[in-house]
Amino acid sequence: MNLVESLVQTRLAGAIGWTLLHSLWEGAVISAALAAALVVLRPAHARYAAACVAMFVMLCGFGFTVIVVMPDGGHTVQIVRTYAFPASNVRTGMDAAWPSNLGLAALVPWLAPFWIAGVWAFGLAQVADWISVCRLRRRGVCCAPERWQAELARLSGQLRISRPVQLLESCLADAPMVLGHFRPFILMPVGLLAGLPADQVEAILLHELAHIRRYDYLINVWQRSVECLLFYHPAVWWISA
Repeated sequence: MNLVESLVQTRLAGAIGWTLLHSLWEGAVISAALAAALVVLRPAHARYAAACVAMFVMLCGFGFTVIVVMPDGGHTVQIVRTYAFPASNVRTGMDAAWPSNLGLAALVPWLAPFWIAGVWAFGLAQVADWISVCRLRRRGVCCAPERWQAELARLSGQLRISRPVQLLESCLADAPMVLGHFRPFILMPVGLLAGLPADQVEAILLHELAHIRRYDYLINVWQRSVECLLFYHPAVWWISA
């Protein structure tokens, strides 16, 4: 018996399979509620907050459903630690009345290894993207002129940002962007600081500093994590967009 078959025969696999199925209708309900809220909400920050709440509720719903459908929840740690468990398809009392449920109960645990493989694939892709973004800080960059460094410090003070923010010019970036949370920095395409009027540059810096002040970088990391765990659900990608 190979590892996949051993995993499928555990109670955990059955619980994950049923959770994946239940999450489809749960996500549909949450996305419908969000769509109704977006019809009413007009301010951009309110729509953004509503989408964040919807993704958070979807993630919590996934975790709650795993706990609910897990048989013998007190033995969850034991289930995770070993594959030496009798086959369990997480059947319910309805199975006796509806024999057709037995076929579904046998197939549902097989969803677990496909979900795990998908999480790994999306996770590795996101790690690769993160590595490529980190390279932007070290390759093809130079410090911005002192004038704009001082202006950035002044604007940071206005927005009450206590963390030091570095301003760099990059020959690889094609648009202004902010990276990092604990040591944030703003990347500006080479020539943009010299080619734009001062008031436009100031507006761009304020926009990027607003991302830092709202902790958008951490929210983005959390958002990508939810996309990785719930990659199979169209509602997640719609909410994320």
